[in-house]
Amino acid sequence: MRGAVLMLGLLGCADPKTSDDERPQRGEHSYDADADADADADADADTDGGDDTGEPDPTPAYLEPGTFGGSMDVHLVYDGSFGHFENDCAGSVDFTIDEAFEIDGSGECTLDAVDLGFFIQGSQDDHQVTGMLIMENATDRVETPFTGTRNAVNVQIAFDTTHMNEGEQVRLFGNIVATLVE
Repeated sequence: MRGAVLMLGLLGCADPKTSDDERPQRGEHSYDADADADADADADADTDGGDDTGEPDPTPAYLEPGTFGGSMDVHLVYDGSFGHFENDCAGSVDFTIDEAFEIDGSGECTLDAVDLGFFIQGSQDDHQVTGMLIMENATDRVETPFTGTRNAVNVQIAFDTTHMNEGEQVRLFGNIVATLVE
């Protein structure tokens, strides 16, 4: 029962003032192509003064596209009209980072007998990853920002946000650890 109350509380904390037109849609990211073009031009102009064989430098592994799988640990704290509840939810994640450094995937965990599903959307900039965990149903959408890092084989993400609406409050915090699978 507590899981159902937490899930309802979380979805009830969606900001009712945000219209569908203002919400980012799946695949929309704040990718700044101009900044990337500037960075590419700067990188092309740089020389290290070493022996130049004419061969391009190999792309670092952390900048290669990949598919990742791993685990998510989510902690929920609810305060509102149903009282105060705290609960943990552990589960799995799967996502890709594509050639444009966009992150797209999903995660799920079970809270008591209630399955919670999340879309994972974001972007990578060098070693840094940022984005949103998105939970939605037919009437509400809750977006929880995340930040993290990527190396050659792992992505580590953390999130901590309190969602509030009309006296209901749900704090959603935790982490995701994923490993390159291909």
